Amino acid sequence: MKLDLLEVLACPECQGHLQLEIIEKESSGNILAGLLLCSSCKLMYPIYDSVPRMFPYFLEDYKRFINKNKEKIKSFSDFSFPSGYAPKGEEFVRHSFSKEWLEYDYSGVIWNYTYEQRKKLFLWEINMKDSDLKDKLIFDAGCGNGVISNLISKDTGAEVIGMDLSFGVVAAAKEFVSNKYLNFVQGTLLKPPFKPETFDIIYSHGVLHHTSNTKKTFLSIAPLCKPGGRCYVWLYGEYRGFSLLFNILTNTIRTVVSRLPTTIQNPIVIALAKIYGFARHNFRRYVIKSPGVNYNWKQTLHTTRDRFTPLYAYTHNAKEVIEWFKEAGFSNPVFRPNFFDNPIYTGGVAVYGDMSKDS
Repeated sequence: MKLDLLEVLACPECQGHLQLEIIEKESSGNILAGLLLCSSCKLMYPIYDSVPRMFPYFLEDYKRFINKNKEKIKSFSDFSFPSGYAPKGEEFVRHSFSKEWLEYDYSGVIWNYTYEQRKKLFLWEINMKDSDLKDKLIFDAGCGNGVISNLISKDTGAEVIGMDLSFGVVAAAKEFVSNKYLNFVQGTLLKPPFKPETFDIIYSHGVLHHTSNTKKTFLSIAPLCKPGGRCYVWLYGEYRGFSLLFNILTNTIRTVVSRLPTTIQNPIVIALAKIYGFARHNFRRYVIKSPGVNYNWKQTLHTTRDRFTPLYAYTHNAKEVIEWFKEAGFSNPVFRPNFFDNPIYTGGVAVYGDMSKDS
C-alpha cells in the first residue's frame, strides 16, 4: 500500500476517517503491514501483503496476520476487527474468483486481447484519449489480478485504485509493486471503502453481474464518482439465436459446477476446459465471427473457470442499465452496442455516463 491511498479510504461501515498505524514498510515507503483504525465506530482493518483488507466482516485469512502481530494489536484495545462472516453467496464468489485469478500467469493475453489491444479497448469504452487521463483518479471496480489497472495507469499520468473481492489483488500488488501510480484494495463493492465523490472515472468491466444484486452493487459504487466524472460498466447482455442456446447450455452446467466442493470442482473444470476451449474457439470463429487471440492451456483454463464457476452470472439489457445510471444521477448515459463500434464484436451491455454537476 502506498501512503497516498489513505487520502481516499474510508471505513466501509460508517464512512469514518481512518488512521494509519504502520507495522512494516519497505525503504521505498510501500507499506507491507499495518492497521487502519476508524475512530468513529472503533473498527480496525488489517494491511498485509501490501494490501488493505477492507471488509465489513471478518475473514478467516486475518488469523495469520493477528497471530503474527498480537502485541501490536493489543495496544489498540479500544478497537476490534469487524465481526461476523461474509454472506454465503459472497464467500462463494470470493473463492471462485480467487482460484481463477491466482492461476493466471500474466502471459500478455487477457479476455481475447493482447495487452496493447486491451488498453485500446479501455480508451474506447470510456470514450477518452490517453492524454485525457493525466492527473485523473480512476477506480477499477473489480480489478481481478490488476492487469487492466496497470494498463490504465501505464504512461497516462493517471492514478488507479483497483479493488477486488478476491485474493487476486495480492498477486497484483506483488506483480505491479514498481508502478507508483497504482494501489490495490481487497473489499466488497456492496460496501466500498472510499469517501464519496472521490473518483474522476469509475470503470467496471464484466464484474457487477457476478455479485448477488447487479443494480444494488452499481448504486453502491455510483456515489464514489465526482460531479462531472465518468462511470462505465459492461455487463452480460441478453442472448439471441445460437448464442442463446450456447448460453443456456453453459449456464446450466455453471449452476451445478459453481456449487461443488473444490476437490470435485477442480477435475471437472479441467475436463470442461478441454471441451469448452475447442467449442469456444470454433464458436467465435465460425458462428459469431468475432476475432480474438488464440489461448494457450492456462488461458483456456482461466476462461473456463470464469464461465463455469461463478455463483452469479446475471444478464441485463441496455434499457434497464440506462435507467440505473439516471437513477444514480448520471446525465445522458450512452449505450454502445458493439466494441469499437464494429458489428462483429457482439454481446454485452456497455454504458457510460457523466455524473451531473448539480447532483
